[in-house]
Amino acid sequence: MGRLILSFFTVFFVLLSSIACGGGGGDDSDLEVTSVPTEGSKETPTQSATIEKEPQASVIDDPELLALLNPEPIPERQPTNFDLIDDAFESGDISEYQAMGLRLIGGYEPEKLPSEFQSEVFMPRSNFQLAVKWLNENWDTLDPAAQAELLPYHVLPDDPRSYANQPDTHAGVQFQFVNYTTACDSSTPWTSITATVPGNPDAIPAIPERNALIHYCRGDATGEQQAEWIRDAFIQAYHNHSELMDTELDEDVYIFIEPMTEYGHEDMLNVDGTRRSVIGIRHGLDERYTKTTTAHELFHSFQEMFGMRYRTTEQIWLAETTAVWSEHFVYPDWNSEHLYLNGFFEDLDRKMVGDDGNREYHAYPWYLFLTQWLGYDEVIKEIWETQERRTVREAIMDHEYWDVAFHEFARWNWNQEPVQHFEDNPEFPGDPIGTESYRFYVVLPDEEEEVPVILEGLSMFYYSMVIDDFVERVEIRFEGEGNNQHRRQALVRVDGTWHLEDWTNMEERVFCRNWEHEEVEAIVLIYSNSSWDEIISENFTIDTTGFCEAQWRGYTKVTSQYKFSEAGTELTISGDYTVHTVKRRWEFVTNDLLVQDEEGNFKVESLFATYESDRTEEVNYERECSLLWEKDRETVWGSVHLDYTNEDWQPTRFKVVFNDEDEPIVLILNPSASSEDYWITRRINKEKLDQSCIFAWKRSHWTDKQLRYDKKAGYHKNQSIEIDEMPVDQISGVINVPLEIDCDICWVTIEYDYSYR
Repeated sequence: MGRLILSFFTVFFVLLSSIACGGGGGDDSDLEVTSVPTEGSKETPTQSATIEKEPQASVIDDPELLALLNPEPIPERQPTNFDLIDDAFESGDISEYQAMGLRLIGGYEPEKLPSEFQSEVFMPRSNFQLAVKWLNENWDTLDPAAQAELLPYHVLPDDPRSYANQPDTHAGVQFQFVNYTTACDSSTPWTSITATVPGNPDAIPAIPERNALIHYCRGDATGEQQAEWIRDAFIQAYHNHSELMDTELDEDVYIFIEPMTEYGHEDMLNVDGTRRSVIGIRHGLDERYTKTTTAHELFHSFQEMFGMRYRTTEQIWLAETTAVWSEHFVYPDWNSEHLYLNGFFEDLDRKMVGDDGNREYHAYPWYLFLTQWLGYDEVIKEIWETQERRTVREAIMDHEYWDVAFHEFARWNWNQEPVQHFEDNPEFPGDPIGTESYRFYVVLPDEEEEVPVILEGLSMFYYSMVIDDFVERVEIRFEGEGNNQHRRQALVRVDGTWHLEDWTNMEERVFCRNWEHEEVEAIVLIYSNSSWDEIISENFTIDTTGFCEAQWRGYTKVTSQYKFSEAGTELTISGDYTVHTVKRRWEFVTNDLLVQDEEGNFKVESLFATYESDRTEEVNYERECSLLWEKDRETVWGSVHLDYTNEDWQPTRFKVVFNDEDEPIVLILNPSASSEDYWITRRINKEKLDQSCIFAWKRSHWTDKQLRYDKKAGYHKNQSIEIDEMPVDQISGVINVPLEIDCDICWVTIEYDYSYR
């Protein structure tokens, strides 16, 4: 047998000369293999003397790669008048009382601010709301002089003493209150219309009728039109909010169309003998912003039913992020909330929970993501219920899904191929490129660069690496493994196609670019930190020095598509006709480094595997009413690096089979590698969608569990390969595996390609 094995390997495994990676020259004469292993032995190619050459110029003309390297920078954010006020307060130049008073002026008449707080930059919403609530909460503690000065902002707009009804003679020494805009005067008094949401006295408990009294100046055509828009918006938003939050407002709402700069505000005030929500809407807004601002401020009214507190950073952040999200919830196609997306993408590298720089408004996509990822909007209600009895920080973070969700959020926020997951009509615009949370690198041959990573809690960062054409080997090294809170995800482009890898538990990832499936063109490395205050501080290294040893390397890819449909009564209700459809697609790729044992078999020394799949099951019922259809959707993805170098056992990828004359006649391909290890992080999103004549709902759950390597879908029986069908220097081919089941579309393909280079 020994003689035959020797004969087999000297004939069948004649190994190719290979250029080693690195060097930057890209010429075959730079490196040569000085020995070729036989009889299953391993030898390392040595680097011979080289003649230095002028570096070749690399031209990158791929539009997608050019976009990574030429980001259009977002203009530096200029401070608003509220930022200037906040800076003065934080530095101790003004008191809290002065800061709040200046914020009130900034929201109502910013042109009246002292010059040092003037700004041409306008934000539709800001911490003006904080000043409104602060004034009413602290009114009784202010001294008489302060009360007199701030009285125009404390009373309702239809009060003669209000800023909205003052002539242009009022002036305050401390705040320069001058030249008030008059909303209504004695000849055009305030008037109102009523919006009514019908109640249901027969419900248990009974649902009361709820009204909004909408005030505007009589004779003001603009105000009258806005009042009608507000009436429609109140009725629609009230229905949406009360159903979502499963509660009703306990009193009617008063709404005023005010001559202010801020888009809106809301507070709970004692009016007409009871404590009720009072809302202000900016005079002159168009229909879209009048209605969406009404939805926003009315959501604050519902937050009041859950004991909303509006003082700490976390409280303000929760109140405003969910209120901005409610604009999308009520008017999903109007996209008024997109006003904040530039700020959102700019702030990804900062702690998500904050109230400076308008982050309490910018961060609303967290709740857009959460409701879409979990699959149900009621998570918003659950968070507000939690904050009633626990801290807001716990309400935001203390969930079993938190860590997984935050890192998924970081991936979604790349918001371009291959992760465009946000659902918004017609699109969810923007991405991190060009912001402070993005860095790009052109990866050149024969270089080594250490990249520092400093990432505060609840933040994320994006590193793009575009690989020069003449780079032959890329190694990304990390100082240590990550964990559930500190994760590293990578979007990797090979042959024009992006795929996702999880590098959290890896200390290095190496690409030999002269190998199929390792011809990496670009990498987007996503760091994310889901801890509240723990900082990530580490380095990673981009290394293109050295070379890839000549080895047996290659890949096995198993892909499958399955579609089954039937029409009949097996799954029907009361014998009604139905169509049942199941669709499934998956792809499993394992990139291997192989070694030969004494028997001539190929063992897997190390591998990097990726997996992704999706499955949809749908049942359509043909009925006049009741249940019309159901739909289940599941997606799974993951990746793993396994190293068997120091193991007593290594899985077999190709097994040699001999005939009676001890001649090698067959190789048996084992697609699964037969490992019993837990190997992959399993990410599953399941959505349950049901539709009837009068209602629809979507439910979902996720799991973050490890999946056994040998249980992976796509493992099939060993496949035999005739030796005389293969080139002597390569093992490659495609096998189509029939499925012994009835289906419309069902196939599995095993593609393999291994060679010595």
